[in-house]
Amino acid sequence: MPEPRFKSDYRNFLKVLVAKKEPFYAHTAILTRHSPFFRKYLEQDVVEIKKTTEILLPDDDPTVFDHFLDWCYTGKLKFRYLPGANADESPDSTSDMYPLVKLYLFAGKTQTERLKMDIIRTIYDQTPDIKEISVRTCVLVCRSLSPSDGLRQLIERWFVIYGTSDHFSTMLLTKAPDFVHTIISTILQLSKTQTKLSWAFRSLEYYLERASCDRGPMKDEKELVGIHE
Repeated sequence: MPEPRFKSDYRNFLKVLVAKKEPFYAHTAILTRHSPFFRKYLEQDVVEIKKTTEILLPDDDPTVFDHFLDWCYTGKLKFRYLPGANADESPDSTSDMYPLVKLYLFAGKTQTERLKMDIIRTIYDQTPDIKEISVRTCVLVCRSLSPSDGLRQLIERWFVIYGTSDHFSTMLLTKAPDFVHTIISTILQLSKTQTKLSWAFRSLEYYLERASCDRGPMKDEKELVGIHE
C-alpha cells in the first residue's frame, strides 16, 4: 500500500512577502493545488525545494492576499456582509463589493479559476438584495476587466435591471464612461423588446463560462484613491 501523500505534501511551507513588508506563511501543497501561478513559480525555483521557500508579491495588497489564503484553506469567502447592500457603510467595509472585485483580479493573476467562479456565484446569488455598487468598484471593473469578462457583464446587468438615475452619478459618468455607455446601449436595445425575459439576468452558467476573460489588474490603482460613494 502506498504511503499517504499528506505526510510529505504538508511538510513544506511558502513564505509569501506581500507589498514588500507583509509576510504570510502557507503550506506549499495548499497554494500549488489551487493556483497554477504558484505551481509555475516553484518550477522556476531550485529543483529541491527548501522547507520554506520565499515568494515576492511587491505589487499586491496584503488584505486581498489574506482573503485569498483564507479561501485556499477553507473554500469559503471571508466576507461577513452582503456586498454593496449598505451604501452608508465606510468605503473599506466588507459590505462594499470592491474587496470582492480586487480578490477576483488577484484570482485572475494567480490563475485560481475556482475562486473566480465562487466570487461570481456569491454576487449572482445576492443580486436582488444589492442596493448600491460604489463608483470605485465600477471604475476598477471598467479599467481592469475586458467587456467579455463574466463578472463585468454581471455587474453591468445589475445596473441595467436595478439602476436608477441616482446610481449614474457625475463621478461615474466621468471616471467610467465606457462602462456607462455599455449599460445605456444595452438598455436602449432591450427597450425595443418588452419581454420580461430580456430584462432578466442571464443564467449563472453564462457568467461562469466567461470568468476567464479578465484583462488583468489596472496599472495604477492610485487613481482610485478618493473615489467613494
